[in-house]
Amino acid sequence: MQKKLHPSKEAKYIKIYAYKIADETVNKFSKDLPLYDSVAEILLEKGFDTQFNIQLTGTSGVQHPFDIVAKREGILLVADVSLTGDKNDAVSLLGKKMDVNPTEVLLIDLSDRNELLTLGNVYGITILNGGNEKQLKRELRTFLTTVD
Repeated sequence: MQKKLHPSKEAKYIKIYAYKIADETVNKFSKDLPLYDSVAEILLEKGFDTQFNIQLTGTSGVQHPFDIVAKREGILLVADVSLTGDKNDAVSLLGKKMDVNPTEVLLIDLSDRNELLTLGNVYGITILNGGNEKQLKRELRTFLTTVD
């Protein structure tokens, strides 16, 4: 089979459309997972009033979004969900932690990677493995026994 070469002037051009969903939109909908039901159930068992996707005002006056906020008798627990295990998720949460000054800070890592554990230790953020729902429940229950 012989290939034919055609000059570009003879080519027929057609428009091809491509769409990209914004990362913020993907993150928003990816985080609306059954994981929230499991976390809410456990926090409720432990007496926490829990809200999802809300903002808290820090000492600076800046409003910071958190995926999960739970309150109980003088305890303020905040948590974010990391879909990819990106270290920037931990850095972002550290900044919010410093301004809001909650009692406890969690980062639920859905990536099933262990790279955030070291940063969590340095930043004073508890990292929970959310890649496996049973393991997440177990880790959350264990963590909450230390919160009093």
